[in-house]
Amino acid sequence: AYIYMEEDAGIRWHGAVASHFPPAFRAFLEANGVHADNYSVEDVPRYIRVNPRSALTQEEVERQLPQSEPVGWLPGYYRLPADVKIAGCDAYRRGDLYGIDLASGAAVAALGVLPGEAVLDMCCAPGAKLCALADALQLSGSVTGVDVSEERLAAARTLCRKYGITNARLYLADATAFAEPPPLTLSSSALTRDASASASAS
Repeated sequence: AYIYMEEDAGIRWHGAVASHFPPAFRAFLEANGVHADNYSVEDVPRYIRVNPRSALTQEEVERQLPQSEPVGWLPGYYRLPADVKIAGCDAYRRGDLYGIDLASGAAVAALGVLPGEAVLDMCCAPGAKLCALADALQLSGSVTGVDVSEERLAAARTLCRKYGITNARLYLADATAFAEPPPLTLSSSALTRDASASASAS
């Protein structure tokens, strides 16, 4: 239970949820009028996306993952209960399914990229959104991914290779200072070439 009251100084919370928040985070919530109840949800669903280059059907998804439910407003996406593990699913191991959070999928859909365009994905790791952008481009055009974490960028590179993403290049850099122009063309060896091109590229 929480005690919620509005005072002259702002909104205050006390109770099980807000008590473990760092002071700076509580101050941010209070300053922006965000109630702690938003963070009391425990069963957060997970989502998967069908690889558009896969022949996987909805029937096959539902056979392998019986608890999956299509996301009506986002074609190719499915909702799963939080406790469902996809690592053992044949379709996931084959690269027919991506694991992705719904916010990333919604962002890609809202952006409405078209084949042949050049897209910059800042803070791109661990790479699920970057792959969704590359797929939305139908593997034409280019996606440039930038991240400050070498370890997380390596995860993005692994994801691109697993799913056959050939129109992406990845850079280890601070996105606020990144100024590399998009490539005119992007070969299928771009991920490997960029990794050794310079100290700032990955």
